[in-house]
Amino acid sequence: MESKKAMTKTGRVKWPANTRFVALSAVIGMVVLVGNAIAGPNNLPDAAEILTCDLRSKIIADLQKGYEEHPTAQGVTNAGTVMELWTGHEGDTWTLIVSLTDGRSCVVGAGESWSTIRQSARGKLL
Repeated sequence: MESKKAMTKTGRVKWPANTRFVALSAVIGMVVLVGNAIAGPNNLPDAAEILTCDLRSKIIADLQKGYEEHPTAQGVTNAGTVMELWTGHEGDTWTLIVSLTDGRSCVVGAGESWSTIRQSARGKLL
């Protein structure tokens, strides 16, 4: 038996918000990987620089005190973990973390100059 999917007026499948967030996170990850591949193997960061894990409370304290970041977006992954985007004042810094069910969180990406793409109520870019 097929499951029914919500459809938009144009006949496109309307994906749940958490699916869109996971997809956005995957795209961001791919952009980082492709950018590093283009930069060359000598410019790739060590694995320790890519994934830093610790107790969630410590990661959050570091983001709040060290970078003055606050939660901006979050979504639950298909694996049951929580992806969170933290950004600093006016997007000067950003950090993408995944929070695991055992109380740990891992930094999976970080950088500068985050900007939010504004959309109209109909989903068109402004």
